[in-house]
Amino acid sequence: MKIEKNRHLLLLDGLLQSDGPITAEQLAFLSDSSTRTVKQDIPLLSSQMEKEKIAVIRALKAKGYVIEVLDPEKFALFAEEVAIMQRLYYKYPIETMERRMYIIQSFLFRTVTKKRIACSHIINNRHLLLMIAG
Repeated sequence: MKIEKNRHLLLLDGLLQSDGPITAEQLAFLSDSSTRTVKQDIPLLSSQMEKEKIAVIRALKAKGYVIEVLDPEKFALFAEEVAIMQRLYYKYPIETMERRMYIIQSFLFRTVTKKRIACSHIINNRHLLLMIAG
């Protein structure tokens, strides 16, 4: 599941860390947003997780929100991914970090590609190298 906003990451982390139901007010405090925003985000996050058959976020009347697991294996991987992202994006917006990662990946890819091209040129022209060396 693609998590595009820090707020969503904080909401999911709050839900995953809670032992029982967690209220919209508590989630709003954790995500530094309003309860209205939380109540708008929860159905979106729930539907995204449900599409991938990971889990569903259920609202318990007068108690709060809980996560209902659909597939334990997928859920375990998802929970681990959220924990990793929470540590990775702790101080920076997801959009900024993704941009930085893209730049690093494209730089590394270009460097590797240049090395592969150089190696293929050397292999294709090895008879010339042998003539020069020999």
